[in-house]
Amino acid sequence: MRNLLFIFILTLFCSCSGFKELSVSDIQSLNVQNIDSKSATFKVGVTIKNPNSFKIKVTAGELNVKLGKKEIGKALLKNKIVIPAKSEKTHEFEISTDLSTLGLAAIPMITELIKSKKTSVTLDGYVKGRALFITRKIDIKRTDTIDIGKN
Repeated sequence: MRNLLFIFILTLFCSCSGFKELSVSDIQSLNVQNIDSKSATFKVGVTIKNPNSFKIKVTAGELNVKLGKKEIGKALLKNKIVIPAKSEKTHEFEISTDLSTLGLAAIPMITELIKSKKTSVTLDGYVKGRALFITRKIDIKRTDTIDIGKN
């Protein structure tokens, strides 16, 4: 029993040292799901590379969102995503942001950006990823120019 515990702890520490950081290579899309005077919900397509030999589950996140030069606010991750091992593909994250601090002026601002069809999107913050018993905070800072869609 003692040997089994030792092997488990050794495996755990070895897997910690073998954890390679995920990389965000591209923001592919931004689709407006819902918008009202209090909040906005978006689906953001982000290309993520997982160089690890194990899947990683993204469980939480907090991102500052900027459309063009306009600060939209802090967005929270609403869904959990599983990133397969040894993969590089686009994953859709559903994020929700509180617009009440921006007031009613936020709706025309976002509507104007949506009508422009193309804008730069900046995501700055973090997501939390979990693999086996290890949880890591993964920093994201990325700006890309994308086409904006509405679903």
